[in-house]
Amino acid sequence: MVQLRYKKVYILETLAGNTDSFGYWLKRRRKALDLTQAALADQVGCALVTIKKIEADERRPSRQIAARLAEALAIPEDEREAFIQTARGLQAVHRLEMAQEPIQASIPAASETPLQVEATPVTILHPERLVELVGRSHELALIRRFWEEAQAGQMKVLLVQGEPGIGKTRLVEELLSELHQPGNGAGPVELRGGCYEFEATTPYLPIVEALRGWLDAQPLQTRRALLGEAAADLAHIIPDLYTQLGIEPEPFSGSMQEQRLRLYDAVGRTLNQLAMTYGLVLFIDDLHWIDQGTLALLAYLLRQLRHSPVLFVTTYREAEFESQAELGAARADWRRHYNAREISLQRLSLEDTNALLSKMFAQDRVSEEFAEAVYTETEGNPFFIVELAYALIDHGMIYRVEDRWERRAVAELELPSSIRDTIEHRLARLSPECLQLLRYAALLGKQFSFPELVAVMETPEERLLDPLDEALQARLILAGEADIFRFSHDKIREVLYLDQNPARQRLLHRQCAER
Repeated sequence: MVQLRYKKVYILETLAGNTDSFGYWLKRRRKALDLTQAALADQVGCALVTIKKIEADERRPSRQIAARLAEALAIPEDEREAFIQTARGLQAVHRLEMAQEPIQASIPAASETPLQVEATPVTILHPERLVELVGRSHELALIRRFWEEAQAGQMKVLLVQGEPGIGKTRLVEELLSELHQPGNGAGPVELRGGCYEFEATTPYLPIVEALRGWLDAQPLQTRRALLGEAAADLAHIIPDLYTQLGIEPEPFSGSMQEQRLRLYDAVGRTLNQLAMTYGLVLFIDDLHWIDQGTLALLAYLLRQLRHSPVLFVTTYREAEFESQAELGAARADWRRHYNAREISLQRLSLEDTNALLSKMFAQDRVSEEFAEAVYTETEGNPFFIVELAYALIDHGMIYRVEDRWERRAVAELELPSSIRDTIEHRLARLSPECLQLLRYAALLGKQFSFPELVAVMETPEERLLDPLDEALQARLILAGEADIFRFSHDKIREVLYLDQNPARQRLLHRQCAER
């Protein structure tokens, strides 16, 4: 955990606006600490929109958020209660301190001393990092090399397969994170879409999701320049473009085959322009749930992009993949025409399990007996390891003592009987408002935006912020840029979806479609 050394620097000047508001002070202190709004939101474990609204004095933080703000902003322990009272609007803002000079502090190793801890949804704290990538150095090096080769102007196709929770998506995300790190330039355009078991009949959904996610984050001028004449055709599958670009809806003319080719050509030209301008990583998650329309469009796109700087990477589960003849034929075609390379991810070893747990709890190493107990229960599945650790935290078996993690003796640990049990236990600790929010989010997909959530739930923004923050702090969802969120793992989304009876599923689906 990062601790911050602070200096007392009083605000003496008066600027335009309400300079004695908490939002104004928060903005000044954040900037003094050289933190962006997104970085502060990540440290606090809340949505970016929450920080924006607090700084704009459009909302007051909850006591829990205020306490996390105090920690992130290095408020001294003896001043934190006064800070919380100020943040909550219970006392006036007077000569508040700003902070500088970040330093790194280590966290002591866990203790074996038993301790009874009263754990509630409000007091539970999880590790700051959801998961660290361990045991995948060879695979990551291979993906890096593929991208380097693709930059020379020859499309590369990479297929990553493995069982649920093995870390397929996490591996690809590690590469994407590296490509956008400082020092690597602007990085390529990242288009990311997912296939869904429950929306398997929705045509082109992964491509629509990928394009819309990137376009929504771009200035209007960029969208206009990129899409050009293709905008009218793309608007048939991305209706938002009608209003964003001022396009008049017009029906497709010609036969169904001609209409399909016009759409394919519009998507192909758009992706090729992105690739030739910036380089392109096209990531389709969970290919085993792809619909036939998207599979046909994907075949067209690969032909059109084969001589462009493109890395096409997809993840899938082998067991479900082999049951679909069309997917098997597509994979054979990719091997034959594009020299597609496959990576099969295996479970982590006992040593890697120890490394993962150590990274989660910010320690050099956890004890061998603790790592072995977790490894025996999870058999080295990374997602199961993380969820099991969180379950032990929620049960009070692993707990915080001041600034360090401690745990009970291994003999006292109660391990859940299944990974579904651990997820359901975490969900049971949520407030009804947070659980309802997550149920709607599960219908929207692995990735969703805050405006979409507001629209489908027909609830004022300010009433959704606290439940959203609660889900973020529980690490059930993760925050991205431009108010975009995603589930930390699709297994969590799956449990949320399947726990609803069919009648409720149909009702919520209908409400989402109508709104």
